[in-house]
Amino acid sequence: MTSVCVKCTQQKIHSFDFIGHLRDNKTRIYYTNPSNNSPEEILYYIHHFEETKPHPWVWILDCNGVLTKDLLKPKVVQMLKELSQTTSCDTLLHVFVINPSTTITALLNILNPFLVKETRNKIHLCSLGLIDTINKFQNVGISKTEINLITKKLLK
Repeated sequence: MTSVCVKCTQQKIHSFDFIGHLRDNKTRIYYTNPSNNSPEEILYYIHHFEETKPHPWVWILDCNGVLTKDLLKPKVVQMLKELSQTTSCDTLLHVFVINPSTTITALLNILNPFLVKETRNKIHLCSLGLIDTINKFQNVGISKTEINLITKKLLK
């Protein structure tokens, strides 16, 4: 099932794809690859975060193709600030940062000491390859079926 957002379906500007549930059948899993987005388009994700309520959710953030120059633009910083202030973060259980560039890894490492422990524990940096990523998925209860769906997206 994919979001019914016009930006997602008709204009192909971004994706916030529903993948399935964790083994608990309550926690929803969403996949995003923002690589083809301008900073302005990234702001549309905020609207999708509201769609996750009231359910707990996991976010698979595939950074393959994300450019460093786009990460440092004010609109992206604004989006991250807005995200951190939404109540959607309360129900966000895990963020898997897949295929991070060296810059993304460095930024997360720089920010890490300034994040509260609860937030730090939600972020899973997956930079050691597919097997490491699958192990991290399994550790939080992502089933084989959902892992296969995510893997297909990652290998596109």
